[in-house]
Amino acid sequence: MNKKGYEYSLIMIFIVIVALPVLYLRLTSKSAEMKKSLGDSQAILLNAPYDKEDIINYIEKSVQLELPNILAEIERTVPTQACGTNIQDSINGAFNRHLDPYIKAYNTRAYTKIPENNYEVYIEGNSMHAIAALPIKKGLAKLGTELATIGTIWFAPSFTVSATDTASFQRTIATLDSKSQACGIV
Repeated sequence: MNKKGYEYSLIMIFIVIVALPVLYLRLTSKSAEMKKSLGDSQAILLNAPYDKEDIINYIEKSVQLELPNILAEIERTVPTQACGTNIQDSINGAFNRHLDPYIKAYNTRAYTKIPENNYEVYIEGNSMHAIAALPIKKGLAKLGTELATIGTIWFAPSFTVSATDTASFQRTIATLDSKSQACGIV
């Protein structure tokens, strides 16, 4: 081999021995600096709709548990009202009074807070439809790091609860109809 060949091989050995380890160390130090692995943020975003549905299901099941008490209060209070008062306000009030203890219990244990006295209700057939007046704000964060959110999801829960005891539901509707007719409300 000639002199140029030796020089070329020495340069190549230098590159292999010195430059490749330096490159390897630089790349591994960059990956060690990255604290979260790829996919954490995406997993939080993918779970957001399920978390929202969990909250809505909690509220809906709470109403199903309290539905007999709500209907009983509506039957008890609406006939005694003066004709100038709004029947819908009485229905909403009874609904929210019975739902609020469940919401307070949820708010004491959860990071996401549900607004109290928040539902407007209307009755149709054997169903009670509830629509939230104010939205719920849920921060998107990993469990245990609620202060380091990656975003926020806002949603206004609405749901329908069907009566399992149709007789009491029909009695309530009959009470509301008779009060409306007595007061001349169409």
